[in-house]
Amino acid sequence: MADILTRAAALICMIALAFTLKKIHILKKEDFRVVSALVVKITLPCAIINNFSQMDFDTSLFFLVPIGFCGTLFLIGTGYFMARKKSPDEKAFQMINHSGFNIGTFAIPYLHSFVGPSGVIAASMFDIGNSLLCTGGTYALASSVQNPDNRTTIGSLLKKTFSSVPTLTYLLMTLLSLLHLRLPGGILTFAGIGAEANAFMAMTMLGIGMELTLNRRHFSSITRILSVRYLVALIFSLAAWFLLPFDRALKKTLVILLFSPLASFDPIFTEKCGGDVGLSSEINSISIIISIVCMTLLLIIL
Repeated sequence: MADILTRAAALICMIALAFTLKKIHILKKEDFRVVSALVVKITLPCAIINNFSQMDFDTSLFFLVPIGFCGTLFLIGTGYFMARKKSPDEKAFQMINHSGFNIGTFAIPYLHSFVGPSGVIAASMFDIGNSLLCTGGTYALASSVQNPDNRTTIGSLLKKTFSSVPTLTYLLMTLLSLLHLRLPGGILTFAGIGAEANAFMAMTMLGIGMELTLNRRHFSSITRILSVRYLVALIFSLAAWFLLPFDRALKKTLVILLFSPLASFDPIFTEKCGGDVGLSSEINSISIIISIVCMTLLLIIL
């Protein structure tokens, strides 16, 4: 319990530090683009490589891949439904900021501490399906809705999805694991160093993008999006616990994954769609706090 609370406090302090540095003009709002590029193209792929290189691959857990994919796809559809009577820009914003699960930065460290290697492996399999959307597919779908005159074809959707560096890294590492091949030691050493920086860089990205306006418009949007998000997580977790024919340990892992924070890519894709990055970062940051509380309680109760 103490270790989890300490890590949670440290992550929140990283966000607060970056936000404070921006407010005193040591960092700038424009730095968000640079930091987000470093996260997407360097530190997160390093974290993926590092995780795969340290675990024994179990093909029986492949069923978690479609669960992760369908869960994220359902949340994208929920966002579209919530904004069905609003502008294309608002539809894109809602689709992005309802969706995705932040597995690598939060769920895997939590599960590693309490469930062990089996939890890490299950989380990685879930994240393969999740990442196919939250690292590229979500943006492809949202941008096509935002611009109805230029609808995305299946080919262009796949191109946007698989042009994502993290998605390609997941697929490559899955293939290497199936073939029982390992990357050279030098690459793994480099990836390990990058992986250690991933959490800090991701939190810094959120802190730079954050705008704590605390006005009524933001409060209403944040409350509505996060209420729907965690209601869906509750419904899915109850269904997983009582309906799926898995053992108790695997059910526990899946339930905790469903309460993971929003994907760290959401503010990045919001920026690409010309949306309110500050609001997106606020939603994302508050979801981190809520998820820390929920995941901690689940680890204690289940």
